[in-house]
Amino acid sequence: MGRCPLVSAQPGAVRPPVAAGPAYRFGPFLFELGDLADPAGVAVDPDGCIYVADAGSHHVRVFDRMGQPLRAWGGFGHDLGRMVRPSALAVAEDGSVYVVDTGNHRIQVFDGAGAFLREWGRFGRGTGQFNRPGGVAVDGDRVYVADEGNCRVQVFDRSGGFVLAFGECGRESGRFNRPVDVTVAPDGNLFVADADNSRVQRFDRTGRFIAEWGDWGPYLGLLAAPTGVHFHQHEIYVADSGNHRIQVFDSSGSPRYQWGVHALLPREGAGKLHYPTRLAIAPDGAFAVVCESFANRCQTFAAYTTSAPATGYDETIIEVDAFSHYGQHCHLAGDVLAITEPDTHSVLVFNNSGSTPILVNRFGGYGTGFGKFIRPAAVHYSASDSRLYVADAGNRRLQVFSLEVESLKEVRYDPLLTRFVKSLDMAAVAAALGKDVLPWVPAPQGVARHEDGRVHLLDSRNAAVIMLDAHLSPLSAWGGFGREPGRFGDPTSLAFSRSGEVLFVVDADGHRVQAFDREGAFLFAWGRRGSGPGDFDRPFGVAAGIDGSVYVTDMGAHRIQKFDEAGRFVREWGAPGLGPGELFRPAGLVQDGVGRLIVMDFGNHRGVTFSPEGEFLDAFGARLYVMPAKVKGKT
Repeated sequence: MGRCPLVSAQPGAVRPPVAAGPAYRFGPFLFELGDLADPAGVAVDPDGCIYVADAGSHHVRVFDRMGQPLRAWGGFGHDLGRMVRPSALAVAEDGSVYVVDTGNHRIQVFDGAGAFLREWGRFGRGTGQFNRPGGVAVDGDRVYVADEGNCRVQVFDRSGGFVLAFGECGRESGRFNRPVDVTVAPDGNLFVADADNSRVQRFDRTGRFIAEWGDWGPYLGLLAAPTGVHFHQHEIYVADSGNHRIQVFDSSGSPRYQWGVHALLPREGAGKLHYPTRLAIAPDGAFAVVCESFANRCQTFAAYTTSAPATGYDETIIEVDAFSHYGQHCHLAGDVLAITEPDTHSVLVFNNSGSTPILVNRFGGYGTGFGKFIRPAAVHYSASDSRLYVADAGNRRLQVFSLEVESLKEVRYDPLLTRFVKSLDMAAVAAALGKDVLPWVPAPQGVARHEDGRVHLLDSRNAAVIMLDAHLSPLSAWGGFGREPGRFGDPTSLAFSRSGEVLFVVDADGHRVQAFDREGAFLFAWGRRGSGPGDFDRPFGVAAGIDGSVYVTDMGAHRIQKFDEAGRFVREWGAPGLGPGELFRPAGLVQDGVGRLIVMDFGNHRGVTFSPEGEFLDAFGARLYVMPAKVKGKT
């Protein structure tokens, strides 16, 4: 079986219109692709069939141009033909499908029917090796891969033979800070989505830098964490993820138009976008497909002709800080609750002395100066010395702030509550411990401070835990990528046990929680891939409670599980949804001094509180219009 066959439309179905000439745009909503789990990448073949890299189900799924499912292949695993969270794909002229198998750090190639053909790559920093590769593009005899963790683009021949690589970490022209996607123009020029630098960069076929455009912001030509790029008919289409829209530029970077309206209700679709991840356009220009992994869907949009000016921006722009978008991580000590908000590159501080957390301070903002952040990933508050530690992932550093605790006694907003203290550059940590221990400059994703003053950082780039002394001098690191005990597939969160003698680390791709002693020696682990009690789909957050229990969020299964400190299952609760007790992509969580669990209900843009037995108590956040009256116990 070769290319995807063209399937006739069913009676009553609407076929996307074919564009008449070059003066057309995309925008009218057509239909949504269903039955997806975290779709991360998309491609459309010449017959109009749609290929989706469905990361949550670890499959490639194929649909006809009307959105009807045709076939799927893959499945979780490490053998040939199996995948771990595939993030992108491309269909070549001969119908072969190039899949970025991100969790296995490799490229796999299949024919159009899903039969395995070949593969290349493994975890590492050498030529032909990858660290969590992202986007892929195929052009003629070349394959281009955005090697995100290595801050570069690698180029191969169609058999996987290495041709060249370019780029390194940085903010200067030609360098990258999270390159996540790549596309190729017919003249051989490459366009790279440089997400944490909020820009698109253009290179020639040899990797020589030509131009760049963009900066962080919501307005004309500005970007907020662009995660997808696609070249079509002399234009560059950008998935402007943080701005919840698609922006269109000419090849020189001049903005032409945009489409997509920010969804105001969680998972609201029918043309409204929520963190668009990647996009693809049918070669005949009939329709575009946009992946929204956050909302577990792909939406298709029709082409239409227009006489409007090429640079007319006629859609409403919603500023990126107009709504509260709580991040995935939080921490609590005493009455201080801190939450990261990566969309605005900020940290929020709440007073938790009452029945509902009350916002008393917001600090940070996008930037590289001290006190500014790029994608703050995690936070930890130490009540003993009033220090707030922020894992500033995009800047590859740890920043420390002090809190004026006396101000918290009055429960009111205080813009002067926090004060910058110091910053630790992760390049210095990597240099101190050596490349044999930390091959990459860490990008901290988690932070936990022990009562003895030592600070533990979770580093996704090296798949490691880094230990610092009380003065933030590097002491050691352990872990590394792998499936063996003590190694990690994708570490996401860490927390100390109630006694402080055990460190729990969530390994998302390993579907487990691992336990270590204070020096990093592996103790035990629990969990496996599955949906039963004690199993995990995609675990994320961990909290060791004051009650001696360990609570773990499962983003993939939209639930919370409770264990004892030996990893024995106690109970579970949660279901996908927006009502009381329901969750969508729950992430970080903590337990306060009276036993309440505070959970970042990430997919619903809110915080929720539960009793230790799973009884829903309350919800908080700036978007509580979604909460019905029954939150207060009414029907």
